[in-house]
Amino acid sequence: MKIGILLRELDVSGGTQRQAICLARELRRLGDEVTVFGLQVDVGRCFPELIKGLTVVPLLDYASNMAKTPWLLKAFGRFSGKGPAFLAARRMAENLPGDLDILNVHEYEAYLAAIYWKRLTRKPIVWMMNDFPEELYPQWNAKRPWRRVERLIDGKAWETRLRRDMVREFDKVLALSKMEGRKFAREIGIAPETVVSGLDIDAFAFKPRTAPDRGPLRLFSNALLYPHRRMEDIVDAAMILVDRGIDFSWVHAGDMSRAPSYAAKIRRRIADAGLSERVRLLGSVSEVRLVSEFRNADVFLFPNTPQSWGLAVFQAMACGTPVIVSRGAGASEVLTHHKNALLVDPCSPGQIADAVDRLRADHALWDSLHREGRKFVEENIRWDLYAARMREIFTRVLSRGVP
Repeated sequence: MKIGILLRELDVSGGTQRQAICLARELRRLGDEVTVFGLQVDVGRCFPELIKGLTVVPLLDYASNMAKTPWLLKAFGRFSGKGPAFLAARRMAENLPGDLDILNVHEYEAYLAAIYWKRLTRKPIVWMMNDFPEELYPQWNAKRPWRRVERLIDGKAWETRLRRDMVREFDKVLALSKMEGRKFAREIGIAPETVVSGLDIDAFAFKPRTAPDRGPLRLFSNALLYPHRRMEDIVDAAMILVDRGIDFSWVHAGDMSRAPSYAAKIRRRIADAGLSERVRLLGSVSEVRLVSEFRNADVFLFPNTPQSWGLAVFQAMACGTPVIVSRGAGASEVLTHHKNALLVDPCSPGQIADAVDRLRADHALWDSLHREGRKFVEENIRWDLYAARMREIFTRVLSRGVP
């Protein structure tokens, strides 16, 4: 097959980017011809070790295009369906080759370009909907009544309706978790197929070790910093651990430039809590450094809520690090509490602190999660399994043809 994979951002090392790049690598290994297209491309910042050797083609810079458009034109375009978002998507579609057999989208905003490409080529499109786009909510920010009026005046309400109609043109929509699938089905009326993501278990190699019994407990978290990552829950849990007299350090890895105000808020919260000497915020790190941090940590924390999946959870498990995961993350759907992970309620710093304390004190539990986590990943979360499932879906969609 000749497959195109389309993303918005190929200038950052995040879970979505890793998923798309690893899918492309596996499909090529299976003999398919694969091209990765990005709206914003900087391969030096997007897993350079993984993306090397792939065919990567930059398209229109969507962010720059939107920034240069006057507000009045944006508003008029939302009513007419010819605003900058739609025009930019059309131009992207025109720049995509027409000889692809199928186009697979892995990120928001890019889905509009895929729809226009389908209209131009009559070729099938598949959306790996990692996160339900908030602009598809008909009452986005409706808790504040004046927002409804603003959305009517500036055309956002009409644009939402247009977008919701357009996404129904996808030949297949896929979701990483049942949680995201239910959300899409509730809002759009189409039930996505659930496809769990993968993991390079060889790169994230298992490190046999025993439960920590001396020195500070090493806590680790990894994610691009956005508000739904709920880093404040880790800060609050850390304060509880300090009150209990538990010695620990906390390291976080992940780009902190995506939401500057939120990053500043977390830094202030750490300083105000008197935790600065215990915490290191690393920012973006190399693949080698990331694997090292996973393998040297005693506990991995994933408080993200809401989160469609959570690739970092399984990276930690592959390395043999016990994980504490929020039930607000899609990853929790496939995990079993006390067997291969510890699950906590969303937005519950107290439960996070209790789980950390229990892993510190209960060596048998730590040892069990250390082994069972790796076993679960080996059997269920691999890139070859993910690619095989995606390839089967592509074949099925192609066999039906485009209506």
